[in-house]
Amino acid sequence: MGCKNSNARGTSHRHRYWRDQRWSPLVQAPETAAPSIPLKRLFKNGRPSIDGEYIALFPDGLLYQITYENGNSWAFYNDTNHWDMWVTYVFGPGSDIVALGKTQYTAQNDGRHHCFLLLHPGETSPFITGKPNGYRISFQRLHSAPLSEEYEAILCAEVACRLKQELEVVLGLYKGDMNDLIKECVRTSTPFVDVTFPPTKESLFREGEQKLDVITWKRSKDFVKESGKIALVFFSCDPNDIGQGELGDEWFLCSLAAVAEFPEHIRAILRHPQCETEKEAEEAVGCYRIRLNKNGWYTDVILDDCLPVSGPLPCFAKNVEERGELWVSLIEKAYAKMHGSYSALVERGDPLEGMADLTGSPYIRLDKEWNVASQNSLVRAYLFRRLLAYHAEKFLITVSTPGIKNSLLAPKTTPQKTLQRNTDALGLTWDMPTPCWSASTLRRKGYR
Repeated sequence: MGCKNSNARGTSHRHRYWRDQRWSPLVQAPETAAPSIPLKRLFKNGRPSIDGEYIALFPDGLLYQITYENGNSWAFYNDTNHWDMWVTYVFGPGSDIVALGKTQYTAQNDGRHHCFLLLHPGETSPFITGKPNGYRISFQRLHSAPLSEEYEAILCAEVACRLKQELEVVLGLYKGDMNDLIKECVRTSTPFVDVTFPPTKESLFREGEQKLDVITWKRSKDFVKESGKIALVFFSCDPNDIGQGELGDEWFLCSLAAVAEFPEHIRAILRHPQCETEKEAEEAVGCYRIRLNKNGWYTDVILDDCLPVSGPLPCFAKNVEERGELWVSLIEKAYAKMHGSYSALVERGDPLEGMADLTGSPYIRLDKEWNVASQNSLVRAYLFRRLLAYHAEKFLITVSTPGIKNSLLAPKTTPQKTLQRNTDALGLTWDMPTPCWSASTLRRKGYR
């Protein structure tokens, strides 16, 4: 699950849809129109709060124009965590439009209409309604790290103050037993805060571990304000729901994606030890239980729903489709708690051990066979048939490709060119963007 650094960080990009000062007709589609792909895979960091027809305004998505109400109204959605988007339209003389939301509108002396909109990360905002008569358009994206002090203060101050107060209240109720604390929070409708893994920097990293820069923590209700819908799982679990985020624990998310190919395994991880009634009551106060296995023993990891954020959304693993679906974020958080901190997951990890901790089942490793297969076509064909047979028996299979910049899974003495050559020999893509493939999926996608 590769996370690539853009060379454009800290720079600006402008897209203009005119070349010769003539007004663009309204029937002209933007040059970077989004491909026809399922809506679920269109967005990377949530989805707009306004439904309609979507057009990507950058080649890599990021900013979307939304037309709705039979095409008479426009809105924009910023599908990023770290970029402010500046949208400017100049509509031609004779346009009959009304600015919506926070759009800044100026009528110019020559009859043109100037509309400007600033979108913060994750924000959806109406733009205009009416009948434009041609337009000129420009977009600019600016990396917002650090965000302006004013915007950062708005994002953090209220939420941080409330979480601090909630933690103080729960500390006053805590008598040393977590189950008694949960019952008291449910009885009194007190928002639950995990006092053993609180929303503070101590849960991000411990002394001697890699420091993690996080602006603040938020409860799930704070980053789903537009939809207001929160659940561990809305309908079903899918490996493609998993968004990596910025933590760098690809090895664990690879394991989680493999497990998610069989939704019943995820349901077992999320199952409450008592009953659905208690589960619903606890989740109403922000308390969740994740069942993991460590060293052969199952344990129910108790969590609150506070997550590290950067911008408006969780900055570590999350559901890329539904902001309010928490299974990805909370399983990662439970695993971090079990190892002492989020930063502990950044250290060298093994996807097979991750799968064992998620399922409680033993595993086998095929490293030697893999290395031989990279040099021998007959062995390669045999290995692939073997993987297909395992997949038919519903074994969980992960295939890891070491990253060029940070090869945690490969021997440190192996040259990068050798790693890439061996990976290419097996028909896999270096720094594959998807966290995990099953053997049958690889074949369907044309990998050897």
